[in-house]
Formats: sequence, structure tokens, C-alpha cells
Amino acid sequence: MDNKGRRVVVMGNNIMILGPGDNMYAAEHRTLKGHEKWVRSVCISSDGKRVVSGSGDRTVKVWNVERGECEQTLKGHEGYVMSVCISSDGKRVVSGSYDQTVKVWNVERGECEQTLKGHEGYVMSVC
Repeated sequence: MDNKGRRVVVMGNNIMILGPGDNMYAAEHRTLKGHEKWVRSVCISSDGKRVVSGSGDRTVKVWNVERGECEQTLKGHEGYVMSVCISSDGKRVVSGSYDQTVKVWNVERGECEQTLKGHEGYVMSVC
């Protein structure tokens, strides 16, 4: 839930943004579509303007909540993206994957700044 009371709900490969008091059957919600496989993780920015999602399609997407559009598709993982988190200033995203890596992304440039290796198993959670 963000500071405006909106909630993020994942259904398969779609992400729904629900307003305060809405349910997923309400007419007034926004659906973010673009992942090719199931969404595994979402994180909403502290200001509520962006949602970040990680998917089985091995991508991380950065969404503009107000426009309902994908701003960035971050590619580089070789396995399912299982967890994502956005920094408090919204400039960086961290993702963890079945490929046993953690990636740090620069959102403004849409580039991976760092790949952290060394896990002996899947990376299931980042924060």
C-alpha cells in the first residue's frame, strides 16, 4: 500500500493498482500489462509514483502508476526474477533471481550498475 491508500495486486502476469476501498472487481482500477510470464514480485515507491515488478520472463519493469505505462524494461537476468525492491529516492532498483545473482539497476539510465555473484542457490528475496 502506498501513502495514498492504493494497493498493488498481482494476478498472473498482470498487476492491478486499486484505489482506497476498491476491490479487484471494481471498475475503477488500473491494470499494468506487459510481462510475458507470471509476476513474482512487486514493490511500490515511497512516493507512490512507480511500481517495480520482477517476472518469470527474466525482466524487471518500472511502471508509471498515474499513466499506467512501463517506463523501463531492465534485462540481464538469466533466470526468473524472484524479488525486487526500489530505493527510497527511486533512483535504484535491486533484483534477485534464480540465476543466483543480485543486480543493482540505475533507473534513470535503465542500466545494470552492478551484478553481485556468490550465492550457491536461488536469490529469493532482496530489500
